Amino acid sequence: HKLLVLSPSQVSNPLEAAVQLARTIEQIVRQHNLTYALKIVGGIGVHQGELILEQEDSTQRVTSVGTTILAAKRLAERAQQEQAVYVSDDAYHALAGKIKVDKVSDKVWRLRDTGIHRAPPFQKQR
Repeated sequence: HKLLVLSPSQVSNPLEAAVQLARTIEQIVRQHNLTYALKIVGGIGVHQGELILEQEDSTQRVTSVGTTILAAKRLAERAQQEQAVYVSDDAYHALAGKIKVDKVSDKVWRLRDTGIHRAPPFQKQR
């Protein structure tokens, strides 16, 4: 698993940026899987929560406050079954009206293809 942390010091709206990035990654993976025999399998979880980021020299250490990292990891694991982007309930409510989703379970939402951002179409390599 890989964890990507977006903070307000990096982008004006980290949650919207996370959804845009997830959508772009999803499009790139989809195009790759259409083009090549070796498939990429994975899922993406978008969650909102608090983290403590410590920097010492050139090393960064991330500490979860509560279940922030665990929730994102579980979302990604569930999303992998569909190769989709899943959004936590907290993130969904924070993005209300800005994304289109389908309800997966009590506190999990699946991002539709008509989300905040669509990656540009790719040309199939020959």
